[in-house]
Amino acid sequence: RQPQLGDAVVAIGSAGGVPNITTRGEVAGVTAKDIISTSPAGHGSSGGALFNNDGQLLGFIYAGNGALLNVVPLPRLCGPVFDCSSPIAYVP
Repeated sequence: RQPQLGDAVVAIGSAGGVPNITTRGEVAGVTAKDIISTSPAGHGSSGGALFNNDGQLLGFIYAGNGALLNVVPLPRLCGPVFDCSSPIAYVP
């Protein structure tokens, strides 16, 4: 589903070179080009993921200033990067 202002989110990145750092926050803004989140993240988190409380991938972190994250929404990557014609499933 489309993220909404105030939705709880979790960011996973590699802040400071330490892998799998998770932080909680909320959606602070949504546009066709960006999702802004209050999940704090440090240098090195670019390429990390942002998930909603249902475990759905919302997009990938591309910038942050420690207090706010800029995330490219997954639908924006459909076609150029991913084939989004079928759901992505976890296979153990």
